[in-house]
Amino acid sequence: MFGRSKKKSRFAELEELDEFDLLDEELDELDDEELDELFEKTKPATKKKEGKILPFLPNKETVKESPKVTSTVEAAKKEEEKKEDFQKKYEQERQLKENLELEKNALQERVEKLQTDLSAVSANEEATSQLKDLRQENEQLQSQIKLLKETNENTSSLELNNLKAENEKLKNAWKAAEMRVQALEQGQHTQQEMPAGIATLLEKIEVMERQLIFNEKLTEELTEQKVHAEEIVHRTKEQADRMLILARQKALQILSGENET
Repeated sequence: MFGRSKKKSRFAELEELDEFDLLDEELDELDDEELDELFEKTKPATKKKEGKILPFLPNKETVKESPKVTSTVEAAKKEEEKKEDFQKKYEQERQLKENLELEKNALQERVEKLQTDLSAVSANEEATSQLKDLRQENEQLQSQIKLLKETNENTSSLELNNLKAENEKLKNAWKAAEMRVQALEQGQHTQQEMPAGIATLLEKIEVMERQLIFNEKLTEELTEQKVHAEEIVHRTKEQADRMLILARQKALQILSGENET
C-alpha cells in the first residue's frame, strides 16, 4: 500500500507538469551531450516488482524524437539562423558606415585642399596683377626718365649754348665800344664822329653791360635748373630701379609659390 501510494504521488507530480512541459521548455536549448548528462543525473533508481522495471522518466530517445521536442529544436534553429542573419546584417551596416565615414573624411580633405589651392590661385592672381601694375609703372617711369634726359640734353643745352654765344657777342661788342671810347677820348676820331656822340655810345655800352649781367644770371639759373633736372632724373632712375627690384622679387615669390603647390 505504501509503495503504491508513493507511485501514485510520483505520477501525480508528472501529471501536474502537463505532460513534461518542463522538459519541453528546458530541452530545446540542449544538445546531445547535454541531454545525455541530464538523463544520467536525473535517472532515478529502478525498483523490481514482479519482474518489471518501472521507470519514472520517459526514455531518452522517446523524448528526443517526440514531435513537441523536435518542433522546439527546429524553432530554436530558426531563431539561431535569424540571430546569425541579424548579426551579418549588423556587421554589413557597420562596415558600410565605416566606409562612408572614411569616404566622408577623404572628401573633406579634398575640399580643404581645393580651398587651399583656390586661395593660392587667388593670391597668385593678385600678385600677378600687382606685378603687371609694377611693370606698367616702371615702363612709365622709364619713359619719363627718357623724356627728361632728352629735354635736358636738347632744350637746356641749346639755351645754354645760345646764351653763351650771345654773351660772347656782347663781350666782344662791349670791348669794341670801350676801345672806341678810349680813341675818342684821345682825339682819334673821324670827321663823322663828333665828341657829342660819346654819351650815346656810353649809354649803349651800359645797356649791353646790363644785358650781359642778365644773361650771366640767366645762364647760372639754367645751369642750376639743369643740375636740378639731372638730380630729378637720378632720383627717378633710382626709384625705377627699386621698383624693378621689387617686381623681380615678387615674381620670384610667385614662381616659388607655384612650384610648391
